[in-house]
Amino acid sequence: MLINFKDKNSLLLFSKAKKKYDIQIIGAGIIGISISNFLLKYKSNLKILLIERGRFINNAQAKKQNNSVKFKGLSIKGDSRVFGVGGSSLTWGNIISNITNDELSNKWPINAGAIDRYCKDVSNILNLAYSTKDKNLKKNERYFSYPIQPINFKNYLNTSKIDLLYNCNVDKVCEENKCCISIFKNQKKEIKIKSSQIILSLGTLEIIKLLHNSIKSKHLPKVNKKILGKYFMNHPKFNIGEIKFLKKNIYIKKFLLKKNDNHFSYIGISLPKKIKKKFDLLNSYVSFKPKIYSELENKINASKNKLYKLKNRALLKMIKLIDYFNFFLNKRQFLMKVFLEMEPKKENQVKIDKNNKIKVFNFISNKEIKTIKILRDYILKKYSSDYFNEEKKNITKKFIYKYAQDASHHMGGTIYDHKIKNSFVDKNLKIIGSKNIFICSSSFFPTSGSVNPTIIILAFALRLSKHILKIKKI
Repeated sequence: MLINFKDKNSLLLFSKAKKKYDIQIIGAGIIGISISNFLLKYKSNLKILLIERGRFINNAQAKKQNNSVKFKGLSIKGDSRVFGVGGSSLTWGNIISNITNDELSNKWPINAGAIDRYCKDVSNILNLAYSTKDKNLKKNERYFSYPIQPINFKNYLNTSKIDLLYNCNVDKVCEENKCCISIFKNQKKEIKIKSSQIILSLGTLEIIKLLHNSIKSKHLPKVNKKILGKYFMNHPKFNIGEIKFLKKNIYIKKFLLKKNDNHFSYIGISLPKKIKKKFDLLNSYVSFKPKIYSELENKINASKNKLYKLKNRALLKMIKLIDYFNFFLNKRQFLMKVFLEMEPKKENQVKIDKNNKIKVFNFISNKEIKTIKILRDYILKKYSSDYFNEEKKNITKKFIYKYAQDASHHMGGTIYDHKIKNSFVDKNLKIIGSKNIFICSSSFFPTSGSVNPTIIILAFALRLSKHILKIKKI
């Protein structure tokens, strides 16, 4: 059943039905839609209500959204939050990477092996291109893949089995008399919907705001409000230099973006485990791209002249054809783009001001800068034939704030920690201090790693679904 909150007739029919729900899922993006499918897969008679702030939109409409927030430090992209049925899958790149012990550390609710098994199950259920580590890769080489046509999770929505209430912004959540309640307004009139359980599957910033409002209005008096909004993390990315003098014996094509059937893939490079351990560094990785490709792509994207665009597209295509031969490719200059893991720091946080607006404080640490510098030097020494004559940019906080791009992977703010006093959720993602309100979002991540978080959230979505239904086997 589809219910448009902004349509009076649709809302009237919904109100008259007076349905009782087992589970409410707030947020009809990648995770919310997937959880509804996982739950129904194991218990088909569940009564589920999916609530979405946005409406049904297409890719072009999603890209035009500008849901910007105030920030200090690293920038937060205005289009990094998508409000609409399908969520960020309307604009996402669908990049998937394998999960390693290095990426996840020992701070998570379950170990990397268990998460990997859930990832494999999820990839089978949703037909995602999750790959285990390639035998031909070295331990510090990282494989990434994504489909040419990314999956729009709106296609997984089954409104014959669940109810979807869209164009509806939930203001608060609470618990009363063994019921979980979502609260929102319709023309100043407060509306409440009851269920046995609530799952928050919104984006990180939206979850923090919703919970802040719920705590402020004293609807969630026992939660750990001291932790809410703290330990915000992201995956900023930016060029940290270039290799001008590539070694002759390097097979650089191995690392570059390539097309395989209906997928693209590339290989990134992290620091070896010994170096990371010795200097206490993070799991950031670097990808390579011929500099001339990037220059031509920038010209194509920046120009409004159709003829100029066609000319540069033709030139780029011709250069790529020439570069099929390694002799020509190895003479190129290569940009090094870092995808940065951020460490969890209490001062990096999301706040809600007196006007109920989001403000993000997101600052670079010395450890993150140290990781970038050592990673860059490691790559130059390994792949350049003339390390000392390579130009080395001065990587400072000022440089990073100027050139870093928000990778749209907002994490932390309702983190898990082994110590209850430092945690907002327990190991099963239930909000500590609540009885039946759960969070399934990257907001619970205790560390950020450097890989795209979607597959990890989906793994925990499957785990949460089984926990709620008391299914013990993976």
